Amino acid sequence: MKRKFLLKILGVGLATALAYFGIIFLMLAIGKVNWLPNARYTHGGYGHTLVKLQEAKQVQGVDMLFIGSSHVYRGFDPRIFNQHNIRTFNLGTPSQTPFVSYYLLKEHLPAINPRYVVMDLYWNVLSMPATEAGADVISNSEIRGTLLDMVWESRDIVLLNSFLISYINQMISPLDTSAQKEILSDEYIGAGYVASKMDRNLMSDIELAHQPKYRFTPNKLQVNHLKKIINLCKKHNVELIFVVTPVTKEYFNSVQNYQEFTDLAGGIASDYSIPLIDYNTEEGLILDSQSDFYDKDHLSQAGVEKFNAAFIKKFYDDLYLNNTSALNQ
Repeated sequence: MKRKFLLKILGVGLATALAYFGIIFLMLAIGKVNWLPNARYTHGGYGHTLVKLQEAKQVQGVDMLFIGSSHVYRGFDPRIFNQHNIRTFNLGTPSQTPFVSYYLLKEHLPAINPRYVVMDLYWNVLSMPATEAGADVISNSEIRGTLLDMVWESRDIVLLNSFLISYINQMISPLDTSAQKEILSDEYIGAGYVASKMDRNLMSDIELAHQPKYRFTPNKLQVNHLKKIINLCKKHNVELIFVVTPVTKEYFNSVQNYQEFTDLAGGIASDYSIPLIDYNTEEGLILDSQSDFYDKDHLSQAGVEKFNAAFIKKFYDDLYLNNTSALNQ
């Protein structure tokens, strides 16, 4: 009797799985996969993650690898660093959290083999769940064990569904960068960098001045994986640099408990002897909210040029750490 019951349970489970896979196949066939509940599939979408991750597979031996959210892939221009003989690649992706950064680094750090990893500690991504960033990476990556590990650790149904959709889609056809959609407001430059075509802020002074108030609340998953990233970089003998990329002064002033964020980020940096530069409090970088940003927290190209110049100067003046013979070899 018990055996028959277990066989029935197994049969129901198998039938359910086959039906679920069948529904995914159908939705993929009609192009409506995001109609599925608890599913997010961003293949070839905003952020150019598809093109970036395909390009990353060909990159080896750079000086700096940038990691983080859209503040990173829209904020560090490889052309500017090339002018200073610093070879870079930008592994930033939309809303990327430390949880997702950790698995991206596990996948790409050994091959890219950078001298430095520059990681943005934007307060918002330290508060977020892994869902949005994880689904974007899963939707635009070859299915590998690293992604499966990420999904398993997350215990997130949306990431599981995104993984299944991506897996089934890749069974039908391999990833192809021609599937990258055109984003009219952006240009993919290469080396992971996305340049904005907007040279002025889309928000008025009044809109900027009336930012909703925000309170920073750390997410334990993100803080734990920030520490895992530190250990991963140490394992690969990579120097880690923390930055907090600049936002408009209006948005910065909307954070009611910024000192709590500073205490957390600064405490971790101090505990592990990692340099941390907060470009919202650092002296010397002067940015205009209208001409140097295109919204409350993303830099225009003019702002990128000012920010990158300040970072490169800081790097050569103060952060050239233990690899004084490492660059340009």
